[in-house]
Amino acid sequence: GETPDKPNPQKINDEATVKTVKDTLTVQEIVGKSQNKIILDKGGEGVTVTWKSNKSDIIDSEGNVTHKDGTGFDEVELTATITKGEASVKKTFTVKVAQKNKELSLDELLDSVTIPVNYDKTKYEAQDIDVQESILVEDKTVTIEYTSSNDEKHLKYNSSTKKITVHRDIIDVTAQLSVKLTCEGKEKTKQI
Repeated sequence: GETPDKPNPQKINDEATVKTVKDTLTVQEIVGKSQNKIILDKGGEGVTVTWKSNKSDIIDSEGNVTHKDGTGFDEVELTATITKGEASVKKTFTVKVAQKNKELSLDELLDSVTIPVNYDKTKYEAQDIDVQESILVEDKTVTIEYTSSNDEKHLKYNSSTKKITVHRDIIDVTAQLSVKLTCEGKEKTKQI
């Protein structure tokens, strides 16, 4: 049998990986009344992310959203369990789901914006991703400005071509882009 004192390099690597995923894992904080699905990251690269909701009648574990009657928010706790090999960590998010007659304030509107950056995680050459410069949220236009990440080797925004270039050479890229969202004079910066 194995001696328990011997460090397991695979487990140490797996623990580092799940911690990185935990640090970069995000979920949409506010769900507007017109949205009936949110994206719950399921992992990749041998990492599994499973989700549990404390109010599955409002958000289920697949991210399907049901809006209740009212003019306020319902708060839902979503717990992600991030697993790779023997390593496992949990992270809990509180998501506010707008009720059917809730009008979002500008702040809430900006918090509800998600910017999907989709790229092929099986490819190791540079990939260009087109980005949106503005989106419509509940009849309001939100302008999006991108700034390059802290790690331009792996993630770079080119403002002249309006593309994000993702370059993967290691197991996974955790570089994050900053975006500035503007709507009717209100601004918010967030990481994507």
